[in-house]
Amino acid sequence: MTYSPSAGNNRGIIGALVSAAITRAAPDYMPLARQANASAFYTLPRGPYFPKRLKK
Repeated sequence: MTYSPSAGNNRGIIGALVSAAITRAAPDYMPLARQANASAFYTLPRGPYFPKRLKK
């Protein structure tokens, strides 16, 4: 009895390696999105319902 790997096995390993590389290279955008949202929110002009304006 001899062992000969099938082509599907090799594709599975190569596919797993490619998938792992793509997952590893993908950046985490959540901190960047939070920073952008905070920056946009804090630069908005203060309107009549802003808490400091209500404490006259």
